[in-house]
Amino acid sequence: MSRLTELTPAEKRFLDDAVAEAERVKGKKLNRPDRYTVLNQAKAQIAASENA
Repeated sequence: MSRLTELTPAEKRFLDDAVAEAERVKGKKLNRPDRYTVLNQAKAQIAASENA
């Protein structure tokens, strides 16, 4: 996956919300590998929506 260079405020909020939701589901703060996994999935969703 290519790196997202410019994110809109809505996309930044989407990434923050994804991490917050994952932390809420887990019940505690995410460790670094889990955080990267969540962010990569959210970034893939953003990239897919840009390509659609």
